[in-house]
Amino acid sequence: MDDNDGTESHYLDLLGYFKVYYKKQVFLNKDNYLLDFYGNRIFTDYYRQKFGINEEPLPKKLPKVINSDYLKKIKVSWNLAFGQYPVLKHRHYIAKFLFKMTKGEWMDNCFSRNPIFGQIPSPGLLKCQARFGYKGYRESIGYQRKLFLEKVSGNPQFLSGRIPFREYNKEIKEVGAILSPFGWGEICYRDFEAILNGAILVKPNMDHVETWPNVYLTNQTYLPVEWDGSNIGNQVETLFDNSSFMNELRVNAWETLKNSYFKMDEKIMVILEDFKQ
Repeated sequence: MDDNDGTESHYLDLLGYFKVYYKKQVFLNKDNYLLDFYGNRIFTDYYRQKFGINEEPLPKKLPKVINSDYLKKIKVSWNLAFGQYPVLKHRHYIAKFLFKMTKGEWMDNCFSRNPIFGQIPSPGLLKCQARFGYKGYRESIGYQRKLFLEKVSGNPQFLSGRIPFREYNKEIKEVGAILSPFGWGEICYRDFEAILNGAILVKPNMDHVETWPNVYLTNQTYLPVEWDGSNIGNQVETLFDNSSFMNELRVNAWETLKNSYFKMDEKIMVILEDFKQ
């Protein structure tokens, strides 16, 4: 089971030793695993070609698939949808302490019930939250985040800049949309913070990714924007002018995510059967 951040993998040269190889997100076109990408990611390669970014030093190249027949071994497990959002840090500290003391008996008391089993929230603030940073990432990886922040700077439709953590968690329950760029990988915690709070997920186009649960259905469960950020403002403005489209997106995303929770046992059984063969 490969838990690398993105569609990339550090272990493709070992596929010959595995019956099956599971990742939380993979390339829809698996032939991409036969290619080299600048910065080891398809989106960092894009920014190299589009904007000529230069990263020094470059990370070591990732291994490629030795035999194209091995590509069929690469399959999708589950992604970050299965987690606790928003994350409250003090609960994690308490959980670690209680786990050591009780071996897990009181863990349920540390985490809130998954809101997906309640009513879908209906935030009323027609703003798109864009509170994220780019520092701490490699230059080619953080480039998209920096670019997007530049694109929304000064646009009154967007909320950006740092705020206290508690205020952040309050705000994401109020905004109508959340902009979630790629991080170290394509799928990020913010994606599910958006959906679980009834906000529209606004995200760089994800058509190249296969994952589960698939909450990345273009103009069905999320609002895609170009990787160069050229249409972010226009996309969000058009979105806020169409309340029926907004409701369709958030309901579809909510139901897709909700249904996946009921299918997790089935997903595990399929994976176990693959390992038995």
